[in-house]
Amino acid sequence: MLIDIRSMTGQPGTSLELDLQVSREMFGLQQEDLSLASPVEFAGRLQHTGHGILVLTGHASASFVSICARCLKPVPLTVQTDVRETFEPTNDLPDNGEEQPGETYGYTGHKLDIGQALRDNLIPLLPARVICKDDCAGICPVCGADRNENPCDCLDPEKGRQGPFDALKQLL
Repeated sequence: MLIDIRSMTGQPGTSLELDLQVSREMFGLQQEDLSLASPVEFAGRLQHTGHGILVLTGHASASFVSICARCLKPVPLTVQTDVRETFEPTNDLPDNGEEQPGETYGYTGHKLDIGQALRDNLIPLLPARVICKDDCAGICPVCGADRNENPCDCLDPEKGRQGPFDALKQLL
């Protein structure tokens, strides 16, 4: 998400009020099991504090759709967070061959891209493993049925049904 900062450069103390919606395409989420359900919303301010340093403060929120790790059904997720990030002209950042995550973001010219800062603030808030509900029974490893909707007895030893590897047990 590019912001034109031409009116702010060279004028410390100036600020720009922001009320943005970042589209799915511009947010650039590259995960198969996670997608944006709606645009990312950001409301806040970009302030020039001097020497080309810009401080982005505000509130970001996003709605995602992930996949349940047990039953593979879509699960809606909403995350929101306060954002405070610093942007410096790239010619002022130390050049030691390493990025310095979490400290500052760089920019060049009169356009500021806040997309990476928003991703870095929102994505870590998502759970590593998504479960649709605490008692999700998942899918049957034998017949593939969703055990939340159609309980099966494929793995019930009293019913005499065999799992896919039971034939191997008899060889051993």
